[in-house]
Amino acid sequence: MDVARGCIIEVGRELIAAKEEVPHGQWLAWLQREFRWSHDTAMNYMRAARAFPEIPNGSEFDGVTIEGRALYALSAPGVPQEIRDEAVAQAKGGKHITEAEVEKLIAEHVAKAIEGKREGHEAAPQEREDEYLGQIKTLKPGFAVTRHTRWICGLNQ
Repeated sequence: MDVARGCIIEVGRELIAAKEEVPHGQWLAWLQREFRWSHDTAMNYMRAARAFPEIPNGSEFDGVTIEGRALYALSAPGVPQEIRDEAVAQAKGGKHITEAEVEKLIAEHVAKAIEGKREGHEAAPQEREDEYLGQIKTLKPGFAVTRHTRWICGLNQ
């Protein structure tokens, strides 16, 4: 993994350790005083560290390119480990993983899960679209629904 992504994970680990040391109720003040970071920024780093615990200081994935925003998207609550594993496998294979690529992996995962659950039951197009997009937004709050997302989920048919 390139140096910046390895640093995100390492800084996340350090923040997790620091949060355990800071007295209860003092975390946000400490974070602002020491880094001038928002809680959300710190949480992005900490989630990345928790989502990728197997990466020892980033060295195991030298040469693997996953953009920072993609790393944060992969680390979001509710994103299944299988999506993270797929992104890392693709990156190890030489693919540059962007946030858009992660959104595509999430959309494909949701589409497969819903289709598998539906065997024998064909929902009305609007019902199907609402279910797909609801599942995607559960995995990735703020997910931007694009024509590409609709195409991946088979909603433009």
